[in-house]
Amino acid sequence: NSDPFMDNLLWLFPPK
Repeated sequence: NSDPFMDNLLWLFPPK
């Protein structure tokens, strides 16, 4: 994803 917001969400809440 090139969306910074999405990257932040994945960094804060990584998929299990």
